[in-house]
Amino acid sequence: MTHHSNRPLAVVTGASSGIGYELAKQFAQNGFDLLITATSTKIDEVAQTLESMGSEVETVQADLTTYDGVETLYDKIKQTGTIEAIAINAGVGVGGDFAQDTDLAAELNVINLNVVSTVHLAKRVVKDMVQQGKGRILFTSSIASQAPQPFQAVYAASKAFIQSFSESTSYDHGIRVKACNFEPHGNIAFTLTRSIVSLHELSIKHEQNQIWGSKGFLQLLLSSFFCRTRFDDSKPF
Repeated sequence: MTHHSNRPLAVVTGASSGIGYELAKQFAQNGFDLLITATSTKIDEVAQTLESMGSEVETVQADLTTYDGVETLYDKIKQTGTIEAIAINAGVGVGGDFAQDTDLAAELNVINLNVVSTVHLAKRVVKDMVQQGKGRILFTSSIASQAPQPFQAVYAASKAFIQSFSESTSYDHGIRVKACNFEPHGNIAFTLTRSIVSLHELSIKHEQNQIWGSKGFLQLLLSSFFCRTRFDDSKPF
Protein backbone atom coordinates (compact mmCIF):
# COMPACT_ATOMS: atom_id res chain seq x y z
CA MET A 1 0.00 0.00 0.00
CA THR A 2 1.29 3.45 -0.93
CA HIS A 3 0.96 6.23 1.62
CA HIS A 4 -1.34 8.91 0.16
CA SER A 5 -2.13 10.93 3.29
CA ASN A 6 -0.91 14.47 3.82
CA ARG A 7 0.26 13.43 7.29
CA PRO A 8 3.96 12.59 7.74
CA LEU A 9 4.86 8.91 7.97
CA ALA A 10 6.84 7.32 10.80
CA VAL A 11 8.17 3.80 11.36
CA VAL A 12 8.35 2.16 14.80
CA THR A 13 10.01 -1.21 15.37
CA GLY A 14 9.10 -3.40 18.32
CA ALA A 15 5.76 -1.62 18.50
CA SER A 16 3.56 -4.40 19.87
CA SER A 17 4.25 -3.63 23.55
CA GLY A 18 6.28 -1.64 26.05
CA ILE A 19 8.31 1.37 24.97
CA GLY A 20 7.67 0.74 21.27
CA TYR A 21 3.90 0.76 21.79
CA GLU A 22 4.10 4.02 23.76
CA LEU A 23 6.32 5.58 21.11
CA ALA A 24 3.85 4.62 18.40
CA LYS A 25 1.03 6.26 20.36
CA GLN A 26 3.10 9.44 20.71
CA PHE A 27 3.65 9.56 16.96
CA ALA A 28 -0.07 9.10 16.37
CA GLN A 29 -0.91 11.87 18.84
CA ASN A 30 1.55 14.16 17.09
CA GLY A 31 -0.04 13.83 13.66
CA PHE A 32 1.87 10.96 12.07
CA ASP A 33 0.66 7.99 10.09
CA LEU A 34 2.53 4.84 10.97
CA LEU A 35 4.24 1.73 9.70
CA ILE A 36 4.76 -0.54 12.70
CA THR A 37 6.50 -3.87 13.05
CA ALA A 38 6.98 -6.68 15.56
CA THR A 39 7.28 -10.45 15.57
CA SER A 40 4.02 -10.86 17.49
CA THR A 41 0.57 -11.06 15.89
CA LYS A 42 -0.46 -8.53 18.54
CA ILE A 43 0.81 -5.88 16.14
CA ASP A 44 -2.58 -5.98 14.39
CA GLU A 45 -4.38 -5.14 17.65
CA VAL A 46 -1.98 -2.24 18.19
CA ALA A 47 -2.75 -1.00 14.68
CA GLN A 48 -6.45 -0.81 15.53
CA THR A 49 -5.69 1.27 18.62
CA LEU A 50 -3.55 3.68 16.62
CA GLU A 51 -6.16 3.95 13.88
CA SER A 52 -8.71 4.94 16.51
CA MET A 53 -6.41 7.90 17.24
CA GLY A 54 -6.72 9.12 13.65
CA SER A 55 -3.63 7.56 12.05
CA GLU A 56 -3.41 5.45 8.93
CA VAL A 57 -1.44 2.37 9.99
CA GLU A 58 0.40 -0.33 8.07
CA THR A 59 1.84 -3.39 9.81
CA VAL A 60 4.72 -5.76 9.11
CA GLN A 61 5.27 -8.97 11.05
CA ALA A 62 8.99 -9.59 10.68
CA ASP A 63 11.85 -11.15 12.64
CA LEU A 64 14.49 -8.44 12.78
CA THR A 65 17.09 -10.81 14.23
CA THR A 66 17.55 -12.02 10.65
CA TYR A 67 18.89 -10.26 7.57
CA ASP A 68 15.81 -11.23 5.58
CA GLY A 69 13.53 -9.87 8.31
CA VAL A 70 15.14 -6.43 8.12
CA GLU A 71 14.99 -6.49 4.33
CA THR A 72 11.29 -7.42 4.51
CA LEU A 73 10.64 -4.36 6.65
CA TYR A 74 12.70 -2.09 4.42
CA ASP A 75 10.88 -3.37 1.32
CA LYS A 76 7.61 -2.44 3.01
CA ILE A 77 8.97 1.01 3.85
CA LYS A 78 9.89 1.57 0.21
CA GLN A 79 6.47 0.38 -0.95
CA THR A 80 4.63 2.57 1.55
CA GLY A 81 6.34 5.87 0.80
CA THR A 82 8.67 8.54 2.11
CA ILE A 83 9.23 8.35 5.84
CA GLU A 84 10.00 11.43 7.91
CA ALA A 85 10.90 9.64 11.15
CA ILE A 86 11.85 6.21 12.41
CA ALA A 87 12.09 4.85 15.94
CA ILE A 88 14.53 1.94 15.87
CA ASN A 89 13.35 0.49 19.13
CA ALA A 90 13.19 -3.32 18.86
CA GLY A 91 15.45 -4.97 21.39
CA VAL A 92 15.79 -7.82 23.86
CA GLY A 93 17.84 -8.59 26.96
CA VAL A 94 19.38 -11.63 28.64
CA GLY A 95 20.43 -11.65 32.29
CA GLY A 96 22.60 -13.97 34.33
CA ASP A 97 26.16 -15.00 35.05
CA PHE A 98 27.93 -14.95 31.68
CA ALA A 99 30.23 -17.84 32.58
CA GLN A 100 27.66 -20.18 34.05
CA ASP A 101 24.03 -19.18 33.58
CA THR A 102 23.36 -17.69 30.18
CA ASP A 103 22.82 -19.40 26.85
CA LEU A 104 25.09 -18.56 23.92
CA ALA A 105 22.29 -18.73 21.36
CA ALA A 106 20.21 -16.29 23.40
CA GLU A 107 23.13 -13.89 23.72
CA LEU A 108 23.85 -14.01 19.98
CA ASN A 109 20.16 -13.25 19.48
CA VAL A 110 20.60 -10.13 21.63
CA ILE A 111 23.47 -8.99 19.43
CA ASN A 112 21.58 -9.74 16.22
CA LEU A 113 18.52 -7.74 17.29
CA ASN A 114 20.02 -4.94 19.37
CA VAL A 115 23.14 -4.31 17.28
CA VAL A 116 23.11 -5.95 13.85
CA SER A 117 19.52 -5.14 12.91
CA THR A 118 19.90 -1.58 14.17
CA VAL A 119 22.90 -0.92 11.94
CA HIS A 120 21.28 -2.76 9.02
CA LEU A 121 18.02 -0.80 9.18
CA ALA A 122 19.70 2.53 9.88
CA LYS A 123 22.00 2.01 6.91
CA ARG A 124 19.01 1.50 4.63
CA VAL A 125 16.82 4.37 5.80
CA VAL A 126 19.48 7.00 6.39
CA LYS A 127 20.51 7.02 2.73
CA ASP A 128 16.91 7.70 1.76
CA MET A 129 16.65 10.49 4.34
CA VAL A 130 19.79 12.17 3.08
CA GLN A 131 18.55 11.92 -0.51
CA GLN A 132 15.15 13.42 0.37
CA GLY A 133 16.77 16.13 2.49
CA LYS A 134 14.91 15.45 5.72
CA GLY A 135 14.43 12.80 8.36
CA ARG A 136 14.70 11.96 12.04
CA ILE A 137 15.98 8.83 13.76
CA LEU A 138 15.18 7.80 17.33
CA PHE A 139 17.24 4.99 18.87
CA THR A 140 16.12 3.30 22.08
CA SER A 141 19.21 2.94 24.23
CA SER A 142 19.33 2.17 27.97
CA ILE A 143 20.88 3.34 31.19
CA ALA A 144 22.81 0.09 30.88
CA SER A 145 24.84 1.80 28.14
CA GLN A 146 26.46 4.12 30.65
CA ALA A 147 28.57 1.62 32.62
CA PRO A 148 29.41 -2.10 32.77
CA GLN A 149 26.47 -4.10 34.13
CA PRO A 150 27.13 -7.30 36.13
CA PHE A 151 24.86 -10.16 35.01
CA GLN A 152 23.89 -8.20 31.89
CA ALA A 153 27.22 -8.29 30.09
CA VAL A 154 25.97 -8.77 26.53
CA TYR A 155 22.86 -6.61 26.88
CA ALA A 156 24.77 -3.69 28.41
CA ALA A 157 27.45 -3.94 25.74
CA SER A 158 24.80 -3.93 23.02
CA LYS A 159 23.26 -0.73 24.40
CA ALA A 160 26.69 0.89 24.77
CA PHE A 161 27.11 0.21 21.06
CA ILE A 162 23.76 1.85 20.29
CA GLN A 163 24.68 4.91 22.34
CA SER A 164 28.00 5.37 20.56
CA PHE A 165 26.53 4.58 17.14
CA SER A 166 23.68 7.05 17.52
CA GLU A 167 25.92 9.88 18.69
CA SER A 168 28.42 9.19 15.90
CA THR A 169 25.84 9.10 13.13
CA SER A 170 24.43 12.42 14.31
CA TYR A 171 27.52 14.07 12.84
CA ASP A 172 27.00 12.56 9.39
CA HIS A 173 25.21 14.74 6.83
CA GLY A 174 23.33 16.66 9.52
CA ILE A 175 21.16 13.65 10.33
CA ARG A 176 18.88 14.38 13.26
CA VAL A 177 19.38 11.66 15.86
CA LYS A 178 18.08 11.21 19.37
CA ALA A 179 19.39 8.53 21.73
CA CYS A 180 17.07 7.69 24.62
CA ASN A 181 18.11 5.91 27.79
CA PHE A 182 15.48 4.21 29.91
CA GLU A 183 15.53 2.57 33.32
CA PRO A 184 12.15 1.07 34.22
CA HIS A 185 11.02 0.67 37.83
CA GLY A 186 7.99 -1.60 37.80
CA ASN A 187 5.70 -0.58 34.96
CA ILE A 188 5.37 3.17 35.32
CA ALA A 189 8.55 4.88 36.42
CA PHE A 190 11.44 5.74 34.17
CA THR A 191 14.67 7.64 34.65
CA LEU A 192 15.83 9.85 31.84
CA THR A 193 19.57 9.84 32.33
CA ARG A 194 20.68 11.33 29.07
CA SER A 195 18.73 12.64 26.14
CA ILE A 196 20.61 14.03 23.18
CA VAL A 197 19.21 15.90 20.23
CA SER A 198 21.89 16.38 17.59
CA LEU A 199 20.77 19.29 15.47
CA HIS A 200 23.95 21.05 14.39
CA GLU A 201 24.41 23.57 17.20
CA LEU A 202 21.65 22.23 19.47
CA SER A 203 22.42 19.79 22.28
CA ILE A 204 19.84 19.20 24.98
CA LYS A 205 20.73 17.11 28.02
CA HIS A 206 18.62 16.08 31.00
CA GLU A 207 20.56 14.51 33.87
CA GLN A 208 18.76 12.16 36.28
CA ASN A 209 15.27 13.62 35.95
CA GLN A 210 12.79 11.09 37.24
CA ILE A 211 9.27 11.38 35.91
CA TRP A 212 6.44 9.11 37.05
CA GLY A 213 4.15 7.82 34.32
CA SER A 214 5.24 6.75 30.87
CA LYS A 215 2.94 9.20 29.08
CA GLY A 216 4.42 12.32 30.67
CA PHE A 217 7.90 10.88 30.34
CA LEU A 218 7.59 10.26 26.63
CA GLN A 219 5.93 13.60 25.98
CA LEU A 220 8.95 15.32 27.52
CA LEU A 221 11.37 13.03 25.76
CA LEU A 222 9.87 13.57 22.33
CA SER A 223 8.88 17.23 22.60
CA SER A 224 11.90 18.41 20.65
CA PHE A 225 11.95 15.36 18.38
CA PHE A 226 8.60 16.35 16.89
CA CYS A 227 9.86 19.83 15.98
CA ARG A 228 10.39 19.48 12.26
CA THR A 229 13.58 20.66 10.65
CA ARG A 230 15.53 20.08 7.46
CA PHE A 231 19.19 19.17 7.42
CA ASP A 232 19.63 22.82 6.48
CA ASP A 233 17.95 24.42 9.51
CA SER A 234 17.43 27.70 7.68
CA LYS A 235 14.76 26.00 5.55
CA PRO A 236 11.94 24.65 7.72
CA PHE A 237 9.60 22.14 6.18
